[in-house]
Amino acid sequence: MIGYLRGQLVRSSPAKVCLEVQGLGFELFVSLSSYQKLPPPPAEVQLFTRIQVQEKGIELYGFAGEEERALFSLLVDHVPGIGPRTALSVLGAAAPEELRGAVARGDHAWLSRIKGVGKKTAERLIVELRGRFPEVDVELGTVRQPLADDDAVGKDARLALLALGYREAEAEKAVGQARERVPSATVEELIREALRGSGGRAAR
Repeated sequence: MIGYLRGQLVRSSPAKVCLEVQGLGFELFVSLSSYQKLPPPPAEVQLFTRIQVQEKGIELYGFAGEEERALFSLLVDHVPGIGPRTALSVLGAAAPEELRGAVARGDHAWLSRIKGVGKKTAERLIVELRGRFPEVDVELGTVRQPLADDDAVGKDARLALLALGYREAEAEKAVGQARERVPSATVEELIREALRGSGGRAAR
């Protein structure tokens, strides 16, 4: 098992990054949360990793911290119906403390707003994860980052959703609705709001 990779961040997006380690370029799927913590390339970074064997091949997932990797593993390994891409959607829509808070409160409604997490999956999340980490009571909220150009914001948000498995029309609709709810959102805020506000099929 590869515990972590340390190397040169060659390129990054809200869904995937490329890390060069001793002349080898590793492509890793990342959550919005981890992406937000990365410096702009080129930069030396360390990502904790998880290898996922899929029918279509082997995929590598990267995380800025061990806590997020542990939550990813909990979601994929212990919650029926949650695949790797849906787990990234959950982590992108909710910071670890937010997810813990929603589970601790039994907040089905909040959890079911995340893409790929319907009512039944939200119930499974609460049943399977409650007790696996300390129950906490936190206020939901987001951290505002400096504003970016509106056109670039919408484009980057749509590209991120497409990388997470949305169809073009789904991504366009989700970003448009998120923009209505949060008109001055940054790229990261817009993606997170789109993930929270869109239901439908899971991207796995």
